[in-house]
Amino acid sequence: MPQYVQLITYFLSFALGIVSFAACINSLVKRNHDFKQAENLAAGLGVDLHLSSSDLDDPSYALAAGAGIVAGFSLLLLISQIICPKKQLKGALVLLPIILLVGTLLVFGSAITVLRQARTGHLAIFASLHGFALPKDVIQEQAASLGLSLRYWDRSYVRFMAIAPWPLLPFALVASFFAFTESRPQSTSHTDTPVENGAGQVEGGATSDWPEKTSSETVV
Repeated sequence: MPQYVQLITYFLSFALGIVSFAACINSLVKRNHDFKQAENLAAGLGVDLHLSSSDLDDPSYALAAGAGIVAGFSLLLLISQIICPKKQLKGALVLLPIILLVGTLLVFGSAITVLRQARTGHLAIFASLHGFALPKDVIQEQAASLGLSLRYWDRSYVRFMAIAPWPLLPFALVASFFAFTESRPQSTSHTDTPVENGAGQVEGGATSDWPEKTSSETVV
């Protein structure tokens, strides 16, 4: 396999891992901003509003961790290929393919959950007025008046987070394959051991520079 193919694969795995990691962090930050803004607006109306998206947050954290692992270790593999392209991975670098594969599997598992929750999930919402819980119909009306949609998929940053890891997965898998290939020990060739036959001659070894004795030579 040409070296430039591995370099391109490691680079794309690193770049797309950064994109997926950034999408997760962006989604979590904007979610907190939207929640705080909605709760402040509700408080101005005398409503105690509490929002929760834990069913989407937990797999989002896992997705961010997996994408960060893939990005970080793809970068290490890229650097190792540039610095020592002809040497096989040694020492701690042998762990890189295993950790990269674990990160890839974490991205795959959490991406499925994130996509499913983003497509079908809703915010968990609780509101009370002067200590009395409000009915769900009233809560939904209040949320609509505040411009707050309860569906995850209605938020662009959630859609971006749910879609971002899928272009990453094929490059992360190929990068893991290349890394395992590089970490395997290469077979070394051994020189045949010279074997002496019954006539006292050496077979399979190196030829001698000394002339062979003939039968006419007298041994003193």
